[in-house]
Order: sequence, then C-alpha cells, then structure tokens
Amino acid sequence: MNCNPFRDVGRVRAEPKKIRFWTIDVFQKFESCLFPKSLETKVFAVADLTLTEYNDFFDYLYFRFLFFSGVRFGESATLLWENINVTTGLVKIMYTIGNTAGKKSEQYFSTPKSKSSIRDLYLDSRTIDLMKIWKIYQQRSGDIKLVFSHDDLFLSQSWTWTRFRTFQDKYKLPRISIHDLRHSHASLLIHLGENPKMLQKRLGHAHIEMTLGTYAHLYPNSDQRTAQKLDIVGKRKETDGLNDVLTN
Repeated sequence: MNCNPFRDVGRVRAEPKKIRFWTIDVFQKFESCLFPKSLETKVFAVADLTLTEYNDFFDYLYFRFLFFSGVRFGESATLLWENINVTTGLVKIMYTIGNTAGKKSEQYFSTPKSKSSIRDLYLDSRTIDLMKIWKIYQQRSGDIKLVFSHDDLFLSQSWTWTRFRTFQDKYKLPRISIHDLRHSHASLLIHLGENPKMLQKRLGHAHIEMTLGTYAHLYPNSDQRTAQKLDIVGKRKETDGLNDVLTN
C-alpha cells in the first residue's frame, strides 16, 4: 500500500481541549427566561415593544443565532443582510472584525484568517423567522446593513459579554463565554449524530485535526455504537437461532 489513508488527518492532540458548553436543556431554560411566551406573542405579531422588551428580543435572537450557528463573534458582528437568504435560510460568512489600532472607532470589515472561514451554512427555520421579524423592527430606525446592530455600528464585544454574564447570573445558568456558545453548537451537533467532517466545514476549521482535537472526546460510546452496527451487518441468517442455543 503506497499511501497512508490517515495522513490527511494529521496530528491530533493527545489530551482533549477542555471546553465549556451549554446543553440544549440549558439553552431552553435561558430562552424561557429571556424570551417568555408573552414577549414571543408580541414579537410574532410585530406589536409595539417597550425598550426593555426590544432589548430582550434583540439579545435573545443574537445569542440564539450563536447557539444555533456556531459562528465566531467577529463573524456575527460583521454579518450583513445581503449575505442572508431569508427564504432558504442560507447564510454566507464572509467577514470578521479588523481593528489594527485597538479602537472601536477604527474597526473595519476584514477577511477571515483562513479560506475555510469563508463558508455557507443553513439556519433552522425558527431562527430565520425571528430574523425576518427583527429586520422589520430594525428598519424602523433606518436602512441598516448590519444584521446585529441598532445603528449600523459593530457590536461591542465587551458590552455583549457583560450582557451575557448578567443573564447567566440573573437566571442562575452555568457560566460560559460567548465563544463557548460555539462549543455548545458543536456539542449539539455531535449529540444529533453529525460527523467530524461536517463539523469542520460548518465551524470553518482549516484542518480536521483542529475539530477532532477539540471535540472528539464528546462523541459518547462511539466504539460501542460501531460494534452494534457491525453486529447487525455481521449476522448470518442460518445462525439466527444461535442465541436460543446459548441461552438454554
């Protein structure tokens, strides 16, 4: 054999990276606290909102978007409406935030650090529906190009993090960072049975070893499931009665 089929995988770190994440149950608790049914009803009716309700809707939608897309903060802060197809749910991740001077006033649209970060991904229908409604509310303030903005300026990462921490303390939720919502998305996909290659593409990882080194240990009982699959395909019809012999 002249080629090594594992060469493309590269080196995977021996010790898994320690990550923190929310399960879907924790997120649903967060959802029910920040976006209760009473507010949901008003939002879907596109009714007038109080300032508090308006901010809660925006915050809920933003953190939901991160949880269900797995994008990085910079990618979400530079997301433009022109890069979202609200009919199909397709989102084009094209940019991140550049800031050579370290000042918010000098931030700019920058290309991601790797080609793999420029990617397409699909959103779930509820998130897309909420984004359609958000655009209606947002346009009352003018023709704003950025999706997650009130004034066409980039989100402040420090302010967003402060808001997120406030909600965690208020609702007694496990403490995680904004970036950990990306890990939460990956863990959710693993729970749903998605394979590492799909994770790599959706998260925009340049190399599969980055995906495996971060998330491989989250695949529960993968070897046991493999054995069960082999058990199914490895059976022969003429030995189907073997269990009766072994149990008698």
